[in-house]
Amino acid sequence: MLAFQPYRVFSAAFTVRSDALRRWNQQDPEVAVWGEANGNRIGIISESGQIISVFIRIDLRQPVRGFLMNLIRLARKYDCLFVTTNMRVLEPTLSNLMKAMQESDAYRFVDAPENFLDSLNSE
Repeated sequence: MLAFQPYRVFSAAFTVRSDALRRWNQQDPEVAVWGEANGNRIGIISESGQIISVFIRIDLRQPVRGFLMNLIRLARKYDCLFVTTNMRVLEPTLSNLMKAMQESDAYRFVDAPENFLDSLNSE
């Protein structure tokens, strides 16, 4: 478990770059979110100053390389791995993230919405 002031680490990681994320959800001191509600975002849940959960949303409708590189730098700095929505564990590399995104339902939907919805009806 990482013990530090989580908002300082994430603020430093995401506000020094040109694709800086704005912090929101400041009402709850144990939940901090950076980014857009309907776009790229990263959030943390903490208890007593210790991070208990980190969640990330990658908006595949827009270019994401800068956001991914920030995530990878942060994961490497704190010796973290990524876990996908289908529970695949990934080393923090661009190729791993790109492959996981391309295999995701979100990508299939963004790439061809009608085909994706039709595939749900046939299951």
